[in-house]
Amino acid sequence: MRSFLAGLAVLLGGLIGTAALGAFVVHQTVLDPERTGDVLASALQRPDLRQTILARTVPGYGRLPREARSALDQLAQTSQVNSVLRSVRLTDNGEVRLAPLRSQLTQALRQNGQSELAARVASSGGPDAVTVPANLLDRYTTARDTSWLVATRGALVAVALFLVALVVSRNRAGTVRAVGLTVLLGCAVVALLYWVSPSLAHAASSSPWVESAGAVRDSQRSTVVTILLPVAAVGVVLLIASLLIPKPARRQPVDHR
Repeated sequence: MRSFLAGLAVLLGGLIGTAALGAFVVHQTVLDPERTGDVLASALQRPDLRQTILARTVPGYGRLPREARSALDQLAQTSQVNSVLRSVRLTDNGEVRLAPLRSQLTQALRQNGQSELAARVASSGGPDAVTVPANLLDRYTTARDTSWLVATRGALVAVALFLVALVVSRNRAGTVRAVGLTVLLGCAVVALLYWVSPSLAHAASSSPWVESAGAVRDSQRSTVVTILLPVAAVGVVLLIASLLIPKPARRQPVDHR
C-alpha cells in the first residue's frame, strides 16, 4: 500500500510539475512583454501582416504608388529593420511604440537613394504608438497571469507530492530515482512541446498573429535552454543521490518452529 501511494504521488507530482514547467516557459517567452518585438519581427515576414504593420507605421501607406509600397515592403524585411523591431516593447498600458520602426525605414530609404519617399514617410505625422485593443490586451493579461499562477502553484504542489512520496515510501533510494527520472522526463516533454509549438499554434488558431507568436520559438531557444537546464540538473543530481542512499534491508523470514 505504501509503495502504491508513493508511486501515485510521484506520478501526480510529475504531471503537475511538467505543467508548471511548461507554463513558466510560456510565461517567460511568448507571453513576456519584452518579446513583443520578436512577434512583430516574425509578423513582418508574412505579406498580409507586413502590410498591416506598415499601414500603422506609415499613415497613407495604402495611397502610396505601387513602386513606393514595394520599396517599403523590401526594406521592412531587411536585417536592420528586423533588429530595430525586436527592440519594441509592449507597455503596461497596452501600447506598442512603432516610432523607432518609422525612423529606421526613413533612414533606410535615404541610404537607398529614395530621399523623396523618405521625406514623405518622415512627415507622415503618424502616431508614435499603437494601442492594443482592450479585448486582446485583456486576453493577453489573463493568459500571462494564469501561466504564472500555474507555474508557481504547480511547482509547490509537485514538490509537496515528491516529499510525500519520500515520506511514505519503504524504498527511499528507488523513490528518489523515480523522482529524478520524472523530472528529466518532464524537461524532455516541455522541450518537445516547445519545439512543435508553431504547429500547435497553427492547429489551435488560423489567426496569422497566433502563428507569428508561435514562430518566436527559434529566437527564444536560448531562454528555454536556460530554464530547462537547471531543472534537468536537479533530476541528474537526484539520480546520483539515489545511488548513495542505502537500500532497505530485506526482512528475514520468521521461523515459527
